[in-house]
Amino acid sequence: KIKIVEPEIPTIKILAIGNSFSQDSLSMVYDIAKSAGIDVVTANLNFNGCSLQTHWINASCNNAYYTYQKWPSAGMSQKPKQTMKTALLDENWDYIILQQYSGYSGIYSTFKPYLNYLASYVKELSPNATLSLNMTWAYASDSSHQDYESYRGSQDTMYKAIVKTYQQAAD
Repeated sequence: KIKIVEPEIPTIKILAIGNSFSQDSLSMVYDIAKSAGIDVVTANLNFNGCSLQTHWINASCNNAYYTYQKWPSAGMSQKPKQTMKTALLDENWDYIILQQYSGYSGIYSTFKPYLNYLASYVKELSPNATLSLNMTWAYASDSSHQDYESYRGSQDTMYKAIVKTYQQAAD
């Protein structure tokens, strides 16, 4: 007799530390993975409008300012007033995604030194996780966002600045 056994596919665990942009990015990941037969747990540590600098302050002071949204197989759960440390220790994360505030996403100087500080903090608590960056997108061409003027009110200028900045930050 020959017994055929399907290989076990491990659950992929992804945590984003960001804001509403990371929430938008992760909102469909669970459904997309499930439709492809991939077991995934996704979570977003959300603080709307939060910059890398503020994420670092929150991490270093253990501030409970985040909403922790998690999508396991049972459905989405949401917990307010959580710390970054709590989310990092909640699972053995495979991937942890860091994200800059959208208005600063095309300004490389706003990443330093906070991205490095956060990366070190995250790796200390989740040493096996792969770190990555969630590159935000440019505002709509008719945006009235206060930071849009930093990009001369041009969607193309903002997009090019974001791409260049995230390439520098990834390096």
